[in-house]
Amino acid sequence: MDRFLHVYEGPEYTTRNGTDLSEFCNRLLSSFVKYDAQRASVKVADTPFGFDELYRGLWNACCNKKFSGRVRVHKQGQMILLVKKGRGGRDGR
Repeated sequence: MDRFLHVYEGPEYTTRNGTDLSEFCNRLLSSFVKYDAQRASVKVADTPFGFDELYRGLWNACCNKKFSGRVRVHKQGQMILLVKKGRGGRDGR
């Protein structure tokens, strides 16, 4: 049976939301909501994540019950924008 196993040196997560990316995205969205911003761009270059990875993480975090109906993530060129949703889940325009 040893031939079917190999040593794994990577991180071990107990839940799918326990990743560094998920925790970072949740903290970022919490700050956005806390400061009641209408719109903000994410400084992707200052994060430890790539553009596409961070966008997917933020998009997934926005689907969580805590942020659903409050924040929308949007890609615009090479920018990631966070937009506050208004009443009824509509964008805060």
